[in-house]
Amino acid sequence: MSELYRFIHAEKANYPVTLLCRVLHVARSSYYAWREGEAARRRRQAADDALAQPPTTHSRTRSPCCTSPPAVPTVSRVSTPSCAASGGG
Repeated sequence: MSELYRFIHAEKANYPVTLLCRVLHVARSSYYAWREGEAARRRRQAADDALAQPPTTHSRTRSPCCTSPPAVPTVSRVSTPSCAASGGG
C-alpha cells in the first residue's frame, strides 16, 4: 500500500489527489493519514538521532541559576508601640 501512497505523492504535482485516489481505489483520507504519518516518523527519527549523539561539554555544567537556592526577600520587623508606652489604658 505504501507504494500507492508514494506514487500519489509523486504524481500530485501533475494530477489532483482526488483523481489519483479514485483511479487507484485508495481512500483520500488514507493517503493524507499516510502523509502525516511520514512526517511524524521523520520527526521521531530526528529526535531519536539527536538523543543518540553524545552530550556536549556545556550541557554537563550547571548553570549559575542552579547553584544556590533563590534569594528570599527579608522583611524587617517594625516595632509598634504598646498600649502601656502610649499612656492609654
